[in-house]
Formats: sequence, structure tokens, C-alpha cells
Amino acid sequence: MKKISIKTGIPYKGVRLRHLHYVEDSFWEYDSLPDGAILVVKKGARFYDTDRYKDLGWAVFERAALPDDWGGSFDDYLWELDLPMFATISPSFAVGGGAAILRTIRTERRFLVFSEEAWETQWEITEKYLLAYDWATPDVSQLGEATITLGGDPEFEVYKDGELVSASQLSIFRSGGLSGAVGVDGVSCTAELRPSPACSPGEYLENFTALVRRVSGRGILLSVKGDAYALGGHIHVGSSNQQVVKFLKDEVEKFIEVLDDFVGRVLLPTSGRARGGYARLGRRKGGVEHGKKCHMAGGEAPCKGLL
Repeated sequence: MKKISIKTGIPYKGVRLRHLHYVEDSFWEYDSLPDGAILVVKKGARFYDTDRYKDLGWAVFERAALPDDWGGSFDDYLWELDLPMFATISPSFAVGGGAAILRTIRTERRFLVFSEEAWETQWEITEKYLLAYDWATPDVSQLGEATITLGGDPEFEVYKDGELVSASQLSIFRSGGLSGAVGVDGVSCTAELRPSPACSPGEYLENFTALVRRVSGRGILLSVKGDAYALGGHIHVGSSNQQVVKFLKDEVEKFIEVLDDFVGRVLLPTSGRARGGYARLGRRKGGVEHGKKCHMAGGEAPCKGLL
């Protein structure tokens, strides 16, 4: 057996691999492999001590042979030595049939086995598979000056002529519905403003205040008190760069924790009486969309600080 190991967590062609190994002929030392290891093998390599015999053309997987003095079953033997079971990968990422997965019985460590030819000649689809199934993460050092966009959809109680009214009673909100820049929330009682995404807090604030002026020009007052209707809103974070989007999704829990600490804990006590069960930390949906009551009407400084 000849094996060459490459340093853990290295950048490789735009992604960062956890563990990468090259196998030239035979392999059986599964206890030396960490979970998530990728093994790139030369054609004709043989993997011993698996749960079955399988000849893929580019590699052969040999069924483990029970010792003469073993008194248990074959499955017990696999469990005792924590040997791997063979599985094919998703048909959506067939990569010319040049890949397979091994998963150890007891510790459930996963190993991705790739033919050297598929690894070298079909990198585009291979990269998609690695990222989609958490064998690799985007190499953020390769992203360059990636643009992050900010957005939001704050909600408000609506006052007209000094009286609290349902947003759906006023044409400016009713016509915008659930998708317009000025519209209603799903419950239709509250107004929702949806400024265009921006590349900076200042730009977003300009987009937001333009919508507020449009509404106030109709003699309408927007309130964030939230005692009659439950108010909220989301902070949207995104990018046109799909590598950046993948990175944001992978790190979403860290983003939520930071937003809770620096935004949520500050704004939570300001929630109105109607917010009820929505007034809690850690709320998000659809990736990086953090649910917090947004005091966007509180002035320029608080808005920029929030974003």
C-alpha cells in the first residue's frame, strides 16, 4: 500500500477540503481516516475489508474475509472492526460512475472514493457535488472583493387621521399586496415596506426613507409601537456570487448568534404587547434572514447601527 496524505483543510481549486488522500494501489487502513476524508485513487486500486465485493472498473472493493477463529456473524465482524459499507453516490452527480462512498459501521465515518480520472477531468460537476453534500466548503480566500447585499422588510401599524386602521383598508398598501415595495404583511392588518437591496447601510437607509416619504405624503403615520398588532421584520443578507451565498448558509448559525447578541437583545425589550411568542431570540427562516422587530422609524443613526 502506498498512500500520500495532503494537509488537512487546504484550499483546492476554489474549495477547501477537510482531508485529501491519494491511493496508488491497495488500501485497508480505515481506522487512520477521519470522517469526511476524500480518497483519489489510481485505476486498478483495491479496497480490502468492505461489506461486499464490487468491481467498478476503476477500483475493486473486496469483501472482508472472516478469520478462522471468529465465532460471530459477518455483521458482528464488521461492527467489531468498524469496517466500511459500500454505497454509490447520488445519481444526480454520477460523474461518469467515477465515485463511491464508504461508511464505517460503528462510528459512521464517511469516506468519498474518487477515480483519479473523474477527479481530474470532471472537476465542475465534482465541485458541485462536494459543496452540495458537505465534503468541502467554499474557499473564501478565493472570493476576492465579493459584494454583500443588505435588505429588510419592516412592519408597521398604520394610523390615518389619528386612528389606528388596518393597512388593507388603504389603497397604497392594498395595491402593493404581498410583493410590492409598499404593501401588507401576510395578516393584512400591518403595513410592510420592502426597500430595494443595497450594498451599504447608508444606501439601504436611502431606499427605506424614500418609501416612508411616499407613505407620509398620503397623510399616513407609520408606528412601531406594536400593541395592537404583532410587528416584526427581517434583516436580509445576500449576494449575487453563489460561492458567497454558500458560505453564508454554511455559517448561518454564527450569524444568528452575533445578530442575537448585538441586535436581538437590544430590540427584544422594545417589542409591543401584541408580539407574544414571536418575541424571542434565534428566529430565522430561509437561510440568512434574521427575524427581529426593526425600529426603522427611529432615526438615521439607529437604522445604520442596526444594519
